[in-house]
Amino acid sequence: MSAHPAHAPATSEHGVRDRRLFRELERPGLIVSNLTPNWFASIMGTGIVAVAAASLPLQFPG
Repeated sequence: MSAHPAHAPATSEHGVRDRRLFRELERPGLIVSNLTPNWFASIMGTGIVAVAAASLPLQFPG
């Protein structure tokens, strides 16, 4: 299963794919179905490293 529409998206005269609005998707919930706890853990880990690095008594040029 994917978050893509059931039929192929139309293209404009310039070959650009038309985008569908969120409410027009067949199953909008599939958009966030891949946001597992692992994804949130990696985001939290990035924040923890940033806070820890900012609290170090060292200063780097730049």
